[in-house]
Amino acid sequence: MKDVVASLAINPNTVVRAYRELENKGLTVGRPGQGTFIQPSSLSPVGMPHLTKLRRSLLGWLIAAVWNIKVLIRNNITYSRDKCWQIPT
Repeated sequence: MKDVVASLAINPNTVVRAYRELENKGLTVGRPGQGTFIQPSSLSPVGMPHLTKLRRSLLGWLIAAVWNIKVLIRNNITYSRDKCWQIPT
C-alpha cells in the first residue's frame, strides 16, 4: 500500500479504503508482510451490470483525480521527492 500511496500521491486513507473494499468483495487477499494478491477464484467472468457500475465508479474517480490535479497546478502546489507538499508563499 505504501508504494501505491507514494506513486499516486493520494491520501493514504483512500488507498486503504480501496484495498479493504477489494478484500470485502473477495477479489483480493492481504498477506501480512507479503502484500495484497488477487484471488484466483475472482478471475471468473463478471456480469455486465457489475462492469457498468465499476466503469461508472472508475470514471467518477478519474474525473475527481484530474480535477484535484488541476487545482494543485493552478495553485502552484507541488509534491517533492521528500514526500512533502510544497505550497508557494
